[in-house]
Amino acid sequence: MFRDIARFFGIIILGWNIEMKKTYWLDPKDKLGLLVNIMKFLAGDARIALEGELQKFDFSSIPNHIDTETESIKHETGIPHDPIIILPLEPDTIKSLLDQLLPKGKCIYEITAILIEKNGKIEFMAGDNFHRECVSVGELVSTEFLNELVSKGILRSYKKAQPAHALDSQG
Repeated sequence: MFRDIARFFGIIILGWNIEMKKTYWLDPKDKLGLLVNIMKFLAGDARIALEGELQKFDFSSIPNHIDTETESIKHETGIPHDPIIILPLEPDTIKSLLDQLLPKGKCIYEITAILIEKNGKIEFMAGDNFHRECVSVGELVSTEFLNELVSKGILRSYKKAQPAHALDSQG
């Protein structure tokens, strides 16, 4: 229903502007816990892209960041003038990233979209304050990992993503 309302009003929802093979939609219970766990799971040869009120963050301690779109990472919100930053997501950058993202839930309220790219493919997307219809994972994220997040109380549940043509035929 949320997607139908958004389509009616012409709102761009996370996942409509980025090419990603969505494997599962997630229903987060602990949004910050989900971000921490997925960052640790996907770290290594990965990048994290953030869109939103980036002036409230200081990522200067993290080298090799860029502030423009790439071939695989586009503005998720569909608004090219929204600030975007793409940072390396490696085991040694996680602490610096989390030091900026976690306090006061800033990543939930100040960031419009979070994407994680690994090996050239988008493997995690979250937007709209981690709304359950705006959080998905790609093929690298296993059901074993998702089941672990459910058992820890980080996820309420997850469900298999339908192909895009199946969503369009429901509409």
